[in-house]
Amino acid sequence: MTFVSCPCEKEIRELVESGQWPLASPPELRDHAAVCRTCADLVLVASAFQRARSTTIAAAKPISSGAIWWRAQLRSRQQAFERIERPLIGAQVFAFVALLVPIIGFVAWEARNGMAWLTWLSKVSQSAQLHAGDVSASGASNPASGLIFVLVAAAALALIGGVAVYFATERK
Repeated sequence: MTFVSCPCEKEIRELVESGQWPLASPPELRDHAAVCRTCADLVLVASAFQRARSTTIAAAKPISSGAIWWRAQLRSRQQAFERIERPLIGAQVFAFVALLVPIIGFVAWEARNGMAWLTWLSKVSQSAQLHAGDVSASGASNPASGLIFVLVAAAALALIGGVAVYFATERK
């Protein structure tokens, strides 16, 4: 296979690539392309590529740089939110467990001792006055002392857990 080069080929290629063929081309080049097989093939192929390129560019609808920047900022904020959210999920799980453990302990304690604190609670609601000395004097014999202990332990655990989570997230 031999490649025959035409002296007008370079000039015709430049006119086709710039989009000036055939309207802005000299009449002698148009006449030459009609006679020369190499130049006619060049015009045919290069014109097809130019049409495909312009169709593809028109269909692409490129996004503006502002939209790309806005999407990048949005993605950056989302990633920062996800980084912040991870410790919060851990703190929520810890708080749930810290709440669940005293409740399970109280239910187990009540199941072992019976629901004796309900009778004490009904006595307290029936009496007109409740003296602080009566509650503290009853001590261990009073079933409500276990309830008070569980509530105080749950509050202390919640406070310590909150402080621990605060210091754990503060360092990062």
